[in-house]
Amino acid sequence: MKKRVVLFLVILLIASLLFDTQISSFITSHRSESLTNILLSLELITSGWFVVPFISLLFIKKDKRKNLPILLISFLVALLLTYILKSFIERSRPINALIEKNTNSFPSGHVTAAAAPIPFLNHYPKFKHGWLAILLIISFTRIYLGLHYASDVIAAILIGYVISNLVIYFNEKYKLLRWH
Repeated sequence: MKKRVVLFLVILLIASLLFDTQISSFITSHRSESLTNILLSLELITSGWFVVPFISLLFIKKDKRKNLPILLISFLVALLLTYILKSFIERSRPINALIEKNTNSFPSGHVTAAAAPIPFLNHYPKFKHGWLAILLIISFTRIYLGLHYASDVIAAILIGYVISNLVIYFNEKYKLLRWH
């Protein structure tokens, strides 16, 4: 796991916690009708129900197939942790949301699902950069639509990235899954 990435995300998370309301207010005060329509349509396809199968397709190739169970375990553990944190923290969503959700805000499940595959995409360097762009778009969309604060999104990136790296590490160290 790249310690610098984790340290950067932790520092960014702390900073965002200090300025969550201001960041959210700034972004939502600059909404435009056309961008709102685009991002509302993107919101429908950026859930874990889309992300998990889409990324899983990359691992169908015979030489990459052995990583698929590890990837799926990473998704499950990261999303489980996300929903446990949502239950314990019980942070309300921003008041200016364009979509009504009856779940808690912290951390973002959409962003956790989008961040979890990042460590696995080292096998696909060309696709990894594109996926990072998709992750940033999903993250921005969640804040823009008023569904999350910046800290919700950054915490979700941290959770997805760290959990996947830990699953990879423990699998390599203890040979938990052997897939042929």
